Amino acid sequence: AIGGLAARAPQQVAALGPWGPVYFVLLGTAMESLLLPVTPLVLSAGILFGVPLGTALALAFMASSATVGFVLSRGVLRPHVEKYFARNKRFRMVNAVVEREGFKVMFLLRLSPFLPSCVANYLFALSSTKYPDFILATILAYVPYCSLLVYSATVAGSALQQGVRHRWLVCGAALVL
Repeated sequence: AIGGLAARAPQQVAALGPWGPVYFVLLGTAMESLLLPVTPLVLSAGILFGVPLGTALALAFMASSATVGFVLSRGVLRPHVEKYFARNKRFRMVNAVVEREGFKVMFLLRLSPFLPSCVANYLFALSSTKYPDFILATILAYVPYCSLLVYSATVAGSALQQGVRHRWLVCGAALVL
């Protein structure tokens, strides 16, 4: 059901006119908060909105979903999240480093593809880090990711609309990026 919703998102965004960007941010926030992959949605931001607005909207939903995860992990889900990560030695190591270094470690871990962002949202909230450090590290680290994906999708979409002869080449290049 959710996969179908994500597949229909571009048409729904276009049909909503000026409310389309709001829907897009809400959809992205929900998907990331539910631990669903959002890379296809970030890519679609480039096709739907172009580079400047697409990047801003992708950053908005990534930041808002990070906030949702942070608040839930600090609040109602804390006992469950702690219990889940308590047996994990890597979590304890990451948590100890985040406790000491805060912003710098969160920023660097956000740049790494080895820690999924949705998991990091819940994980970082278990530390004593302050929310301003958390959200600033999150946004700054997501700028390269969102910018690259949105720009790549914008270029690929533009090339396909202009009738590129070898569509498979554009699709392959987009996948590599």
